[in-house]
Amino acid sequence: MKINCIIDDVNISADIYTHMSLLDFIRQRKIGSEGLYCKCSDKKCMNCLCFMEDAFKLSGARELLPSCLMPAYKANGKKVTTADYFLGFEEASDVFDAYELLKLKPCHDCFASKTMILSYIIGEYLEYETRYGGIMDARFAEEKTRIIASNMNLSSCFCLSMKNVSAIVDTGIKIRRNRVV
Repeated sequence: MKINCIIDDVNISADIYTHMSLLDFIRQRKIGSEGLYCKCSDKKCMNCLCFMEDAFKLSGARELLPSCLMPAYKANGKKVTTADYFLGFEEASDVFDAYELLKLKPCHDCFASKTMILSYIIGEYLEYETRYGGIMDARFAEEKTRIIASNMNLSSCFCLSMKNVSAIVDTGIKIRRNRVV
């Protein structure tokens, strides 16, 4: 089966086996992808997260997916961003700044994927604010908790408590708001 996709801003056209995972496909075409690895044998560590979005739309829904569980053929016509590549994005810098201000950060094993998750949470939260008008306050605390919980389930590493995750998200939101304005 032939697929055409963009992985970390590189156009790729390749023949693949239908049973190949996206993780294996990326590994075959990319060397030294430190943030893209599975340290588990049961496909639950989620250290191989990536963003996937339609490659031919200017803006569209971006999904956060574990590449070890995603069939490679689903990347056809998509833009894939791996966690280690994402670390160079401005969105990641909001999370880095939050780590620095709070003197908190994830362990080495989940740093790239957890940074990606936290940035995604910040984006979801700000999108929710935009959709429902105004800065979210105590009225939206339940929605913030839902957004955090549903996305932090993508990480099996417990190096950060939910209290610390919430503090990083709150600080990251403030940083991103200031940057975007």
